[in-house]
Amino acid sequence: MRIKKSWQRIAIVLAALFALYVLLGFFAVPPILKSQLKKRLYASTNRPVTLGKVLFNPFVLSLTLRDFRIEGKSGGEFVGWEELYINFQASSLFRFSWTFDEIRWIKPGIYIERLTAEEFNFSDLLPASDEAGRQPEKAGDEDAEIVPVSIGKLILDQGKFQFRD
Repeated sequence: MRIKKSWQRIAIVLAALFALYVLLGFFAVPPILKSQLKKRLYASTNRPVTLGKVLFNPFVLSLTLRDFRIEGKSGGEFVGWEELYINFQASSLFRFSWTFDEIRWIKPGIYIERLTAEEFNFSDLLPASDEAGRQPEKAGDEDAEIVPVSIGKLILDQGKFQFRD
């Protein structure tokens, strides 16, 4: 009888943990991720960032980012898209590679503008170079490992690239 009760307790704990995983995945991850993406992208680019909707499915490990935009220096759009859907495979954790079943990018846009003869609307995002034009090495670059990436299906729908001189 004691063994049966301990298995029931284990089952209840496992069911509660699963329910917590599902609730956190569907309801806590999207607002946290949205907030952190906007905050960190603004901090690294010093440009306004908008992000419409963030969806996360903890069952299939998929992420959807809708209505994303980073403004350019002159106020127009610099980078944006209507929807980015990423379906990550949990098997990646055991293969030591990043494996994606599908990546779907709908209406991505990149807008490049030449501001002066040597400056573009993204020049402030590049690391400063020395007089010879060499980029400084970052600490730890020599030890960085390249992680293999596998993408089952890549869909790019209605992409747009604009260049203004």
